[in-house]
Amino acid sequence: MMRDELLRQYEVNRKGVILTPGKFAGQMLYVPHFWDRYLSGSADDTTAGFITCFITEEEKKEFPELRQAETITLIEIGRTIICELPIRSAHRESKGDLRHSQFGFLKLFRKESALAKDVSAESGAR
Repeated sequence: MMRDELLRQYEVNRKGVILTPGKFAGQMLYVPHFWDRYLSGSADDTTAGFITCFITEEEKKEFPELRQAETITLIEIGRTIICELPIRSAHRESKGDLRHSQFGFLKLFRKESALAKDVSAESGAR
């Protein structure tokens, strides 16, 4: 799925965070694209439950918020939530090493908390 299709499917705030309830709520608009890529068998690594995809130049053009990132890592939590782990690599030399740090995984929960507050503020929830 590319940006136009995702924008028809999901409501997003000005930062590109998905506001629509569901498994992608609170995630960036590009996350469903990479999840779809995983489901089609195009993920580059699925070690230990982490889903890692190398980001193509076409994807960077479609999702400019990825900037210079080389990889994106997702995790499925309880079959109901898909989250991006905040350990995207901006270095080509790390492509050969897709192991994920515990520190990066723990940072996920702080990020998810911040995104949940952002989504609540955007939706007018108190």
